[in-house]
Amino acid sequence: MNVLAFDTCLGAVSAAVRWRSAQGEWLLHEAYEECSTGHAERLFPMIAAVMDGAGLALSAIDRIAVTLGPGTFTGVRVGVAAARAFALTPGRTVVGATSLVVMAHRANLLIGPERAGRPLAVAVDARRGGFGA
Repeated sequence: MNVLAFDTCLGAVSAAVRWRSAQGEWLLHEAYEECSTGHAERLFPMIAAVMDGAGLALSAIDRIAVTLGPGTFTGVRVGVAAARAFALTPGRTVVGATSLVVMAHRANLLIGPERAGRPLAVAVDARRGGFGA
C-alpha cells in the first residue's frame, strides 16, 4: 500500500510518501520545512516534490495520512482540507492521527529498540502558558 502523509498542525510543514519497490522493499521519501505561517502555500509544492522524488504519480497513492492536531486552528484546517480533497479519488482511504501520537512514534524510531516498552511523554507548547500532552 502506497501512503502519502503530511502534517501542517504546528510550526512546520512536512510530507512523506512510503511505497513498495518492485523488489518488495519499503521505501520512504520525505520533506520538512519549519515555518510559522504559509502552511497552505508550502504544502502542495512539497507534496509534488516528494512524489517526484519517489518517482510516483498521485494516482499510485492508496492511502492519505494526516495529522489532526493539536495545533494551530489554520494549520489543522489546511491539512484536513487537503486530505479531504485527495480522498475524492475512488478507492483511496484517509486516516488521521494526532500530532502527539506521530511525534511519539517518530521518537520511538529514533530512540531505538533498547527503550521498547518504556514510557514516553510528548508535550507541545499550546501558547498562553499552556501545553498539550
